[in-house]
Amino acid sequence: MQFGERKKHKIIVNITSLIDVMFLLLIFFAVTSTFLEHPGLTIELPTAKSSDIVETKEIIVIVAKDGKIIVNDVETEKGDFEKRLKKVFDSSKEPTMILKADKDVSYGLIIELMDSAKRVGLKKVVAFTKIDLQSGPTPSEKLKPF
Repeated sequence: MQFGERKKHKIIVNITSLIDVMFLLLIFFAVTSTFLEHPGLTIELPTAKSSDIVETKEIIVIVAKDGKIIVNDVETEKGDFEKRLKKVFDSSKEPTMILKADKDVSYGLIIELMDSAKRVGLKKVVAFTKIDLQSGPTPSEKLKPF
């Protein structure tokens, strides 16, 4: 009695459809993600020699050079700023107001906005700046006590 030799079949996994799905997912995430924080608004932040990094629940207030005020991506008039801030403040617990103002914005406007934040009940206000890495502290600043 002679038995026929069984032929071994190679198992082949076709991953072409899986590659197509992964490629489509990659395209989907690339198209739907945003890369610019505020594409239509250009502000030049003032520089600071020292800075702290703060991680908080935030209310972002942007003040452009022309006086335009934006609260959490919503343009707001100066007269309605306090109402808008109160509305955003009530919807989050212990928020911090992050103030991003152009360096040429009037100091008086910044003080008015900070005063409105205090009246609303905000306890923390942070001013956004750029760090000046090229020039370090002056020799007299190095000698000053904390």
